[in-house]
Amino acid sequence: MRQRLLEPLAGNGAVRASGLSGIKRSWVYTNPLTQWVLTSSPTATHLLENLYSLVLNRVQVREAARDAADGIARLATLQARFPDALGSCDDAPIIVLSAGWRSGSTLVQRVLMSSEAVMIWGEPFARSGLVPRLLDQLRAFTPEWPAQSYLLESFSGRLTDQWIANIYPGVGDLIAAQRGFLLGLLAEPARRLGRECWGFKEVRLDGSHARFLKLLFPKARIVFLVRSPYDSYASFRHYIKSDFVDWPGRPVLTPAQFGRMWHEQVRSFREVCAEVDGLFLRYEDFLADPAAQAALSAYVGLRLEPPSSRGLIPTAGQSGSRRRPT
Repeated sequence: MRQRLLEPLAGNGAVRASGLSGIKRSWVYTNPLTQWVLTSSPTATHLLENLYSLVLNRVQVREAARDAADGIARLATLQARFPDALGSCDDAPIIVLSAGWRSGSTLVQRVLMSSEAVMIWGEPFARSGLVPRLLDQLRAFTPEWPAQSYLLESFSGRLTDQWIANIYPGVGDLIAAQRGFLLGLLAEPARRLGRECWGFKEVRLDGSHARFLKLLFPKARIVFLVRSPYDSYASFRHYIKSDFVDWPGRPVLTPAQFGRMWHEQVRSFREVCAEVDGLFLRYEDFLADPAAQAALSAYVGLRLEPPSSRGLIPTAGQSGSRRRPT
């Protein structure tokens, strides 16, 4: 039924089926017969309005969910529609995105910080979802939304004489504000410590977040760290017991949940690694292979101590030794 309703609109080409945006500009609405019915019969008008509402609800809500789920596509849409809004930034943060917990991210963090010039924050305010919430602000960008007519640069003259129910700052202002938030939260405190190079490591983010961070910081160096999921989970289940991919709605409590998270992250890492000029690093290689260790040093442009120089440090409240990591 839905397909039959949409076929006349899809054939027009002027109307995107998703959300039926532009329906009042389509031939379905503007042809003389439709206009005659609408102007001569209030009953027909109400029936058509109800049909429109029904189709809109069935189609637009589902399309919105699909749009929001594809963060990489939404970022591509943003860049295509508003290329001048991206601005520029000379900061070159080091970002370690790791596939889940107990994957070696803290060891890589400590090796990076063996250079006294570097501050790598450890999963800053993880439950607050800082980076995911920023990306969520851009998931709504589609070929139709926001309408160009909503943006401040589309207005001229006295604003009080115009329709200003929807008037937005420029998209460039939104991007600059997001960039400024991360610089203020992560870069400035690092510099107060005398560390000019800043970054962070996270275990919950995926390729869409990497793509977003590269949009904000084109010079960012992004390390994608992956460990065997079996070894990671064997450590996770005894060490943390549970945690959240996205607090409070997505806990990781079972091996299946952990495995799905790992698989989704690694797949997305591989998809975007070349696009963001990232470094794909296997934890097992990093421990054992001097070439992998040298590759990390070369990628970030720093002289780093090898991982074998870092003893194991137990988390707060736990006993442990200074043995080498395995």
